[in-house]
Amino acid sequence: MPQPVMPDDVIEAIRASIGKEMEPKVNDEVEKGLIRRLYEAVGAPAPEGDDALVAPISILFTLRGAGVRYPTMYRNVAGGTEWEYFRPIRVGDQITATSKIAEVYQRESRSLGRMTFIIVETNHVNQRGEHVARTRSTGIYY
Repeated sequence: MPQPVMPDDVIEAIRASIGKEMEPKVNDEVEKGLIRRLYEAVGAPAPEGDDALVAPISILFTLRGAGVRYPTMYRNVAGGTEWEYFRPIRVGDQITATSKIAEVYQRESRSLGRMTFIIVETNHVNQRGEHVARTRSTGIYY
């Protein structure tokens, strides 16, 4: 069986941080031009008028996350992201992202040996404290 690339002590240090929130990241205000460009990028017409201009779901890709540092010295691949949306994001909103490691687990692969999965949950709130979205991103290390 191949030896794990990520040592047990590194995995345990990551597990020790499960549930601890990282320093929140406050993003700049959402601008009308950004929202319009996001609609254009997918070939969709942007709603007319500033009151109707709601950001498409892809806006969260453009915002800064909240500082969880995946170990980069190990082989890794993005394992996907789950998205939940609770409220629209509009022009002038200032989104704050707060992340925490939610889960760490391992699986055995026939070809890669032991793989470590690190799931990071990020909550996004606007300047009024309204919860607008939650993401759960998976990093796979082997």
